[in-house]
Amino acid sequence: MSTLYDQYKTTLQKHADIEHSIAILQWDKEVNAPTKGSDMRARQLATLSGMAHELMTDNAFGDLLQQLDEKSDQLAFAQAKNIKGSLKEYQREKKYSTDFVMRRSRVVSNTYDAWLKAREANDYKLYKEALKQMVELKIEETEVLGYDGHPYNALIEEFEPGAKVADIDKLFTDVRQRLVAFAAQLKE
Repeated sequence: MSTLYDQYKTTLQKHADIEHSIAILQWDKEVNAPTKGSDMRARQLATLSGMAHELMTDNAFGDLLQQLDEKSDQLAFAQAKNIKGSLKEYQREKKYSTDFVMRRSRVVSNTYDAWLKAREANDYKLYKEALKQMVELKIEETEVLGYDGHPYNALIEEFEPGAKVADIDKLFTDVRQRLVAFAAQLKE
């Protein structure tokens, strides 16, 4: 069993190495890279994002996760939880094509660059088209993932598993009511 779990850890370590490389390149793009190098850096980030996606959605990795999940009673509690979480993430990520992941990476990079230019020039028009592309991509992503009820339910799962828009609406309705009253008190 430990050999299978070691294989799992090795795959996650490779994935972490790629993700950390992405983070460093992203940081460099935002802090050091010249503006004219932005397209090349966006392409590099997209390539690495595609590699990370392929590694984590490889059928062999899925088989390994399935084997480990079937024998989860032989694993330590934390290991079994890791496998459950990874299997859930694997199933979610399998819905994306590598092309989509790479395109998403490029759109995110381009949107960020457009936002920087628009902010500097104080001109929303410089950001409008990139933002439109980002919104269209997110709409496409909801269709790729599938959803029940509100389309944002598909996207929120990544950040708040199990949450639904209806739950969040209730929360923010309550928060808004309290904040409006509190703000009125502060004004007085």
